[in-house]
Amino acid sequence: MRAGTCAGAASGYHSTTRSPIPANRREIEMSDLSSDRPYYSHLIRDVPDWPEPGIVFKDITPLLADPGGMAWAVDRLYEPFAGKGIDRVAGIESRGFIFAVGVARALGAGFVPVRKPGKLPRETIRREYQLEYGNDAVEMHADAVRSDHRVLVVDDVLATGGTMGATCELFAAAGSEVIGCAVLIELEFLAGAERVPHAVHSVLRYYGSRVEFNRAILSLISSRARRKRSRTRSTGRSVSWPAGSSIGQ
Repeated sequence: MRAGTCAGAASGYHSTTRSPIPANRREIEMSDLSSDRPYYSHLIRDVPDWPEPGIVFKDITPLLADPGGMAWAVDRLYEPFAGKGIDRVAGIESRGFIFAVGVARALGAGFVPVRKPGKLPRETIRREYQLEYGNDAVEMHADAVRSDHRVLVVDDVLATGGTMGATCELFAAAGSEVIGCAVLIELEFLAGAERVPHAVHSVLRYYGSRVEFNRAILSLISSRARRKRSRTRSTGRSVSWPAGSSIGQ
């Protein structure tokens, strides 16, 4: 997801409670969060039938444009991890960068960008993963973390969990300890948390059905195929369409 997120669901707020976590995932002892502060979820707007019919696009740009809303989002993301000894906060390309930098500053930690292939200038390490519509990979600089670093992974949305899970594996391969993951929005009906090997803290969770999941996946696959064919015709050569859709995170 890079410009919003797709959902077809009602929203609910969950800061510290979630569905039971599978046995292979470690629960995080969350901090108590105050409930007496302003609530800004109304700034996340629904855009029906975009980018495809049947998809409700969750647009977070009004939240980002509001100083109070932006502060609220960063606070809700970092608070459960305060005092956990976080050394590095990893932000997933690209809108994960926006939140991860604020979270890193609040926690007194460094920031590590996790990017799509070919975006970083120096030696990198890489982790590949599968999406519903193909394969992709994430990379970070080889010297971004040390083996004694404790890492928090941050993104704007958790959908099917492929990118988040691969990012956790990337840091594990580097020898660092992933303490947990934090996202502004979790699309509960896509069950992405099941693909992430660590506890996920989500500020907002949206609920839906498997029918909505299948519709979203099929719409995105169809859209990508058409756009790839269009680019191939216009350039005369095959073009690999980059990952990062709202359903593939």
